[in-house]
Amino acid sequence: MLRMIVKNARYLLTAIGLISTAAAQQPIMYTQYTHDLTYINPAYSLIQGQGAINTILRRQWVGMDDAPTTFFLNGYIPIHQFGASAGINVMHDRLGPERFMDAGVFVAKSVRLSEKTYMGTALGVSIKRYELNASQYAPRDAVFRNDERETTGNLAIGLTLYEPDKFYVSVSVPRINFRFLEDAREGAEQYFRNNYYGAAAYLVNLGGGIKLKPAMLVAITPEQPVLADFAATAYLKDLVGFGVSYRTTDNLGFLGYVFIDRFRIGYTYQFGLHSHLASGRFSSATHEVGLGYRFGSAKRGGLL
Repeated sequence: MLRMIVKNARYLLTAIGLISTAAAQQPIMYTQYTHDLTYINPAYSLIQGQGAINTILRRQWVGMDDAPTTFFLNGYIPIHQFGASAGINVMHDRLGPERFMDAGVFVAKSVRLSEKTYMGTALGVSIKRYELNASQYAPRDAVFRNDERETTGNLAIGLTLYEPDKFYVSVSVPRINFRFLEDAREGAEQYFRNNYYGAAAYLVNLGGGIKLKPAMLVAITPEQPVLADFAATAYLKDLVGFGVSYRTTDNLGFLGYVFIDRFRIGYTYQFGLHSHLASGRFSSATHEVGLGYRFGSAKRGGLL
């Protein structure tokens, strides 16, 4: 009897905790945007003039069952004769009984504004799928018996002003929904809201094989506080990079990158400065592991 009470209490507390933090998970942000902004703005795929495949796995609250886990995958190829690129974006997000998937395609085109400066535009379409599998927590309880499924189309647009290997300034709306879910539960509504992003980065050559890149990402969602992330990364001989980031949710992060020919391996560790979530069983920290591969003749570079 005691075991059953403890088990049901665990289900209830976990569900309440996960659902109550669903709003805090939005809009979707990840720390390694400093090296792969493609999911947020497909026009970013134009900056290097090469093809690439990128993946990021983001895991929060390690040690907790059904902790938030997000997976990003994108790939694109250049179309040099048109000054364009084309590719795919995939994202899968899991939070307790909730599942969210976004899969789509995009095209991007650059226009030369001056000898070194370009303006890139991007357009994408995708299908978004939301699932709430509440019955998995307590299949015999009527409160948790109503599972939900929601699907909608999505349009993405992005603009990027950039100079290759120097800087970029980006604005994008990766979530323009064809249908707003007025009757959806709060978790689904958060996933399907339109989000507005701004990003910028500048690569400075300090000499002696050392480069410094400050970067920032700002996310605006209606009826939510503005979310911003600021990062600075130092690179040594284009082989390794170390950085630090601060997010306005009072999170601090440490970034590390290794570059081996066309491969990029990244790891970031992020934690709350005043977090009360950590316990003996799980950590409030967030871990990200990223892997990227660039196609093209240049084996080095791609730091922007």
